[in-house]
Amino acid sequence: MTDKTRTISQGKQFYVRFGPKPAGGWETIAASGLALGDTLTVTAVGETEPPPDPPPTDPPPTTGKRGFGKNTTGSGDPVTSVTALAALRTVLAGGKNVKVDVPAGTVWSLGGSDLVIKSNTTCDFGNLTLMGASVRISGPASNIMLTNLRSHCGDQFGNATDLDALTINGNNGSVRNVYIRNSQMLWGPDTDTAILGDIADVTFERCVFAEGLYNSNHAESPHSLGPNVASEDPSTPAQRISFIECLVSTNQSRNFRLIGVGQAELIGCTIYNHNEGPQGSPTSANLLGCTWKKGPNPLANTFLFRAQDGGHGAFTAKANTVYEHGGQVMGYVSSGVDPKVKATAPLFASTEAEPGAVAAHATTLANAGAVPADKQLQRVRQNVSFGSGDYVNGIGKPGSYTSLL
Repeated sequence: MTDKTRTISQGKQFYVRFGPKPAGGWETIAASGLALGDTLTVTAVGETEPPPDPPPTDPPPTTGKRGFGKNTTGSGDPVTSVTALAALRTVLAGGKNVKVDVPAGTVWSLGGSDLVIKSNTTCDFGNLTLMGASVRISGPASNIMLTNLRSHCGDQFGNATDLDALTINGNNGSVRNVYIRNSQMLWGPDTDTAILGDIADVTFERCVFAEGLYNSNHAESPHSLGPNVASEDPSTPAQRISFIECLVSTNQSRNFRLIGVGQAELIGCTIYNHNEGPQGSPTSANLLGCTWKKGPNPLANTFLFRAQDGGHGAFTAKANTVYEHGGQVMGYVSSGVDPKVKATAPLFASTEAEPGAVAAHATTLANAGAVPADKQLQRVRQNVSFGSGDYVNGIGKPGSYTSLL
């Protein structure tokens, strides 16, 4: 039960009621003798609320890079400041060190045309929010650093078949050394983020993947999908992908989906309000100090890592492909990882020590997402804290993301 503190004016009556009414009725406490400033402690009867989120702790420093993408250097060029979308597209096309300098709350519509990130790029998106298309990295590409990316994609009329808030595509050329920090990917018609094909040495640190559009213009709707790492060609598997202190919230499926990826690590992540939990058939994955928290929408709440994924049979995982340890489950009982693929020891040397799940959850909830926190990030965080939040839909549907703008 979450602690609730109230300051009551002198001479006023108040009521404290948690959970269903007890069989013996509500307890009455005479408090007429309290002086102004005194504290009255009331014990709740019949509480039904889930355990509280722990208070935030001091986060680890983020000045240095972490995870498998830590060798990414980005661009060494002098910083170019841009204040318009056309200028941003032009500068990014050449691979530069870019800072978007716009006031808080600025939104640029991409108008259905993806924003393409090239090799040797460092981009701090500042206060900017992007809507109307994907942010895309396509191979061959390497050495890319992105910070404060707010890609709030939204419905894509006429081109909704396979769009995501963020796409890293290595199917036509390798992608190496990508570092994405304090960013948020929301409202993808297909997935929040797709990482496809020949990808390696990538870190997502303190990122938010949330609210894929459940009922939208996408051809396969209704569905809402979280981050998806999928490599279906055994000759070019995805390798060395780090998700560190990331928040995945209110997606119906693929709340981390790992297909054919080797050395995928989920460290201190929080997965909230999910139905179909982590799933797939990775070659090797370590899940360390993560939190799975119930929300109002889940149906199954199960881990779905399995020996072979029915829709993607290019990889058949052998025994001991997923190591899950040190996590916490809040508000429901998990069925656990399929024993056919569960490892009894870490499958590879993770890039950092396993955190305590409680402390990691607090750090993630307080720090994941772009800085400063905008309206949407604050709302997503509050949903996790208070156990609220519904699936978000596309344009013209009840619960559309347009109602949240």
